[in-house]
Amino acid sequence: MPKSEKPAIPYLRSVLSAATATLLDLRVWVVVIPALALCGLAVWLAGPRMAAALSLAIGLLASHLLTHVEKLPAPVVNLRAWYFAVISPAFVGVLVVNGSAIPARLYMMIWHWFHASKEAPSCGALLTGAAFDWFGCLVVGAILASLIEERATFAAMVGITAYLSLELTEMVSTDVGRESLSVLTGSCSWLRTDEPPDYDSFRFGFMLGMVSRALLILFVTRWASRLVRRNRSAPESPNAGP
Repeated sequence: MPKSEKPAIPYLRSVLSAATATLLDLRVWVVVIPALALCGLAVWLAGPRMAAALSLAIGLLASHLLTHVEKLPAPVVNLRAWYFAVISPAFVGVLVVNGSAIPARLYMMIWHWFHASKEAPSCGALLTGAAFDWFGCLVVGAILASLIEERATFAAMVGITAYLSLELTEMVSTDVGRESLSVLTGSCSWLRTDEPPDYDSFRFGFMLGMVSRALLILFVTRWASRLVRRNRSAPESPNAGP
């Protein structure tokens, strides 16, 4: 292979590294964000022709500044360190924590494969799905600890905040709570009474369960992250000689 020819994977890695470094440069966003805001104001306030001319002028000025962005003063804030310490763990935490229900959904998917489409799950199937739902909390904590051990607790807290917000919003703004209560009372005979089901008590129990799941995720994440750090910091035992 000629010397001028670079391998594909290292070359692609260098390109992605350069693109990431550019996106994490705060000076780029100091130019880009005001330019986009000015273009939006021009489109909103001026007519079509004037907005096009102003947007072209703003774009040319922004392009000139971006070309010489290295000459601008270096930012005081280290955006790269802030990205790896805050943004990346928070993003991973939101995605992983809100995926804690995947084991239960996989179980229910397999259950539906072997049953009719209109058949309601039995009480045993619902309770097994709930057990898989709680098992997902353990899986989430282990995943967070293995991915980002130093910032695992922070990632779990951000993910829990997003999880509780989404679940409470869905509970308040939709009929998912009443539908879940109807399925439970229809499948589990020991929940049926002569009186109509108490939705307020069910909603309180549902919220208490969400908070308990969030606390379990946080506890497992802290415990697993400490275990991972302890295993990595433990000295390797020398091989015993003959």
